[in-house]
Order: sequence, then structure tokens, then C-alpha cells
Amino acid sequence: MNNVLKQQPAERISKRIFIALLAVIAVVFVAFYLIGFNRPYADDPNFNEPLLTDVVLVFMFLILLVAIAAAIWGMVRAMRMRDDLPADNGVKTRPYGWIVAGGTVALMALTFLLGSTAPIWVNGAVYDNAFWLKTANMFVWSTIIMLIAATVAAAYYTIKSRKNN
Repeated sequence: MNNVLKQQPAERISKRIFIALLAVIAVVFVAFYLIGFNRPYADDPNFNEPLLTDVVLVFMFLILLVAIAAAIWGMVRAMRMRDDLPADNGVKTRPYGWIVAGGTVALMALTFLLGSTAPIWVNGAVYDNAFWLKTANMFVWSTIIMLIAATVAAAYYTIKSRKNN
């Protein structure tokens, strides 16, 4: 059989986990919309209070925790294995991995510290929890800064590679 058509065991397992995760997500969200979605909110009947809101929130929180744990495990594993790997084009990659990880943590800490705590209006009420306002600000600004950095780097290396050819 052609080697291209054969899947490695890790790839097969990954594919099955991905499909299972998609199926669970689909079931949770379909259940959310089909079971008790149009229940009126007790305090204000103009709003809905879906029956399975807590299920969706807990499910999303669990997925977030698993994703964070997998990312940390993968990062630590990759950093440990880099000593065993040969240099990539003569460049040791381990220090750059630590620089990227440390830079990401530093950027998030900086954007958290500089984040605004100005209250905002949410659904007609003032939201003034300083921690969560700073946390939301941190994620928004860190994402914007990293996207700009990635775009600039991609443009720079595209232009550089065209000049070399």
C-alpha cells in the first residue's frame, strides 16, 4: 500500500479525538438551542433564560482547561526534546522557544497591568469588576499585538525571500 495513504498511529488517534470532540460540541449546542431555549427570564420577560446555559458554560470551561493543559504539556515536552534534536539549519532552536514563551507571558502581563478598569454598560447595567475588565483587555490587546507582529514578520520574510530569488 502507498505510504502516503497510510496514517501514522498518532495522526489516527488525533483525528478520532478531533471528530469525537466535534460530535460532543455539536450535541451540546444542538441541545442548548432545542431544549428550553425560549424560556423567559424571570426578572425581565423580554430576555431568554435558556435551560442549558450552565451546561454550555461548564462545557466551555472544561474545554478551555483541557486546551490550556495540553498547550502547557506540549510546550514543556517540546522544550525538553529540543536538546535531543539537531540544530535547524545550524541554529539551535531551544533558546528561541524560550524567548517566544517568555515574550508571550511578558506581553500578557504588560497588557494586563496597562488594561483599563473603566466601567462599561452591559445589558443596561454597569459592569465594574476591575479584574475581569483588565483580563478582557489583556486578551484583546495581546491578540492584536501578536497578530500585527505575525503580519509584519510574514511580510518581511516574504519580501526578503523575493529579493534573494
